[in-house]
Amino acid sequence: MSRSTTIVPQILQVAQSVVERFLPSPSSAPPSELAHAASSDESLAAAVNIVQDSMRISLHTLPDDVLLLILSWLGPDDVVACKRTSRFLSRVIANDARLQYTLALAACGMVDGPPGGMDLNERAERFEAYRARTTPTRDPVFTHEENVWPRSDQPHVQVLACDRTVFYAAATAQAGGTGRQDVEIRSPGAAPRCLTLELREPAYLKAADVSQDLLVVGEAMESYPTVRLRMHMLSIETGRPHPAAAVPWIEVGCEHGTQTPVQILREKVVWQRCESSPHTRRDVEVCNWQTGNLVWRHTFRTQVSYGFLDDDHLIVTAYRQEEVLIYALQEQETVIADHEAPEPILTLELPLGAFRCAVHYDDRSRIHRSSYTAGLPFVPDPMLAVTAIRFSIYAPELSMALLLIPGSTVYKQLKIADEGGLRSPKVFWHEWGPEGALLLNMSSPGLIGRISFNTYGTRIAVIVRSSTGWLSPKALLDVVILELNPRAVRESLHTTPLQGSDHRRIAGDQAVQQLQFKTLRATVPHVSYVGPRLVLPDRHFPTMISMDSDGLMVLNEWEPPYQERVGFGYQAFTYMTAGDVQDIRKY
Repeated sequence: MSRSTTIVPQILQVAQSVVERFLPSPSSAPPSELAHAASSDESLAAAVNIVQDSMRISLHTLPDDVLLLILSWLGPDDVVACKRTSRFLSRVIANDARLQYTLALAACGMVDGPPGGMDLNERAERFEAYRARTTPTRDPVFTHEENVWPRSDQPHVQVLACDRTVFYAAATAQAGGTGRQDVEIRSPGAAPRCLTLELREPAYLKAADVSQDLLVVGEAMESYPTVRLRMHMLSIETGRPHPAAAVPWIEVGCEHGTQTPVQILREKVVWQRCESSPHTRRDVEVCNWQTGNLVWRHTFRTQVSYGFLDDDHLIVTAYRQEEVLIYALQEQETVIADHEAPEPILTLELPLGAFRCAVHYDDRSRIHRSSYTAGLPFVPDPMLAVTAIRFSIYAPELSMALLLIPGSTVYKQLKIADEGGLRSPKVFWHEWGPEGALLLNMSSPGLIGRISFNTYGTRIAVIVRSSTGWLSPKALLDVVILELNPRAVRESLHTTPLQGSDHRRIAGDQAVQQLQFKTLRATVPHVSYVGPRLVLPDRHFPTMISMDSDGLMVLNEWEPPYQERVGFGYQAFTYMTAGDVQDIRKY
């Protein structure tokens, strides 16, 4: 049964409630007759006819502003269904700039952001420029920048990335027991600048959020049996305490300074403590970095990973390591005892045989993404945004797997659990996984699997070995960008293929099929296309890849093993529009 058929009763019933409130009509069908007609799929057409007959006069007599109010209550998919079903509603939708802007955003996996100071025309112009840069093509064109930091003599060197901004820090010892972190900050298209942090040695770059001008730095305070970190909330611009933070730092106990992954989402920050039993327990803690207040805390075993699903939910892997736990974030006034700790509101089981599961964020806390899209009045739709879970599995041999879960899958299961009134429901893999996620084999010989990455909305980038690179003296790698936005997938299916041929082109699913398991399958609608090509020098290995609204960045480390931290570099790629390409070709 198509969505355009099922949406007719919904839009007309919404309109009916408005009509009865503002424009009562005696011609309404009796509720019992309507309920009886809609009681089965076979009689759905009859129900539609009854509602349409009762609403035909009233719906057409409503003013456009009331109809627009009704349509604004519906989601983008429902509005599209109304547009395809009713010529009358199609005219109303086509003549409203706000609805057209909303539908265009939805096609790119975006939603409108905070009001700000931009009117609708400015927002639409920003969006058209963004769509012109990022719309997948067979031959995407990027500008290219790169930088290499030589081998450092300093014993303590760190690299942290947020979107396409790189923080490179080298510590130098000073007299009096203090230390200095010279942080070099580089972004594509901007001049590099240096930030000096006067903190105790050693200090660790834990997280960054460029859109909020926030840099979280952990200052080590030696205390037995754990190391205590003062998590400083600093301004990226000044290196001083962030003006929006009520307290300059929050103290956190941890086993090792580098083993406390930190993530930021708007006013919330999540990390872990290990003060009570450092070898057996971890307290995952969510705080409001602006007020310093505790938002949520839960005790887990040592093998735990976590990430924000949205402002109100935290996604965790722990305990059996064969399931994904979803917790609701509710502000806590006091510390909750273990026996009173909140239960997960949803548990999603992973395939049988999964182990060593983790939310795919670098355990050394090196790669991050901003809470807001810098300079743009819209943000990725959280209902579609992808969460990545990595794990090992025997299928049939030992392999590394990467599970990409669209937000719509999680929210669908949350809705089912809420409607069923179940307490901490558990959903088996076969009930949600095969048609609700995309499973990739990270042990595929054509894939560079041991790298860290972030997701940008419905997009994720992976690095594969080029099909033409096997005979080259230098390693040739291609970036493949996966798009899991179902609306973009539908649009790509109706797009006429471009003429011509190129050995670098990969057909829609071919790149992903090479990365999928032969026996264990899970797939959602998706498209893939080839991004920029990487040509790396000898002994130069990609370890991180980060995306944002303007492009992507690949970070490299020299001289493995990577833990020695002896050299770093990056290659940054920025989307170009067709007009930009034509201007360049003139010269």
